[in-house]
Amino acid sequence: ARSAADLGQHFGAQCHERELRFLIDNEWAETAEDLLWRRTKLGLHLSAAQRAAVADWCAAHGMTGTPTTMDTATGAATNTIPSAANAGAERTWN
Repeated sequence: ARSAADLGQHFGAQCHERELRFLIDNEWAETAEDLLWRRTKLGLHLSAAQRAAVADWCAAHGMTGTPTTMDTATGAATNTIPSAANAGAERTWN
């Protein structure tokens, strides 16, 4: 990022849209709770209204809270969270 504008929406503290997208693309975050409490501790630094804004952002970007499915035949999990980096793609792991 070359400027603050490159970081996208600012949710408060040091939480920006670009970081959320990084966590989705690289840390497999699947829910607002993942973003704020599991992958980071950003939730400690945001107000209830700011945490709600992150949850709203997640909902607006298709993060329903249960995007991971398990193929019972192979045991592979499939994560179908849409993001800028993986639009239209599925990520799988065993």
